[in-house]
Amino acid sequence: MKYRFVHKSYLNLDELIDLYTAMETQRLTGAVFYDTISMDALSWVEYLEDQRCWLVRIENMIQETVGVFWLNGYMGRSAQIHFCVWRGQFKNSLDIGREGIEWLKKNKVVDSLYGVTPDSYTHVLKFLKKLGFQIKGKLPGACHLAHHKKYIPGVISVLDLNKE
Repeated sequence: MKYRFVHKSYLNLDELIDLYTAMETQRLTGAVFYDTISMDALSWVEYLEDQRCWLVRIENMIQETVGVFWLNGYMGRSAQIHFCVWRGQFKNSLDIGREGIEWLKKNKVVDSLYGVTPDSYTHVLKFLKKLGFQIKGKLPGACHLAHHKKYIPGVISVLDLNKE
């Protein structure tokens, strides 16, 4: 494996804040938190606790952080997954995503993953398909783009982690 995954239980408050600061510095927060206007580092930490987020820091082999992913929206043994890969690592996104999913499978964290992605996020939908997610349909009005003050359809995707 080229990447190492560190669960939030091994991270201190400053490290959690640093993850948010990195997302903000790289101008990724607007895309990742499309449904809110008022997110800051402390709101991020509260969000991780309030939403039962199972956060994982992603590191390369020289222990540089290259992104994060988190699970929330649990339904039984399934959860929503959210990836945020640092800009300098976009070219490695697919490898990072695949290894993250393999890590989740190996550790039997959940049986399936799902997403509700804004239908305008075509780059994310291509990424999910390459990771093996199946597109199941659209849910009208599911995604609120806060900065645009409008609701758009969400594309529902599912990945069964028990399939080979």
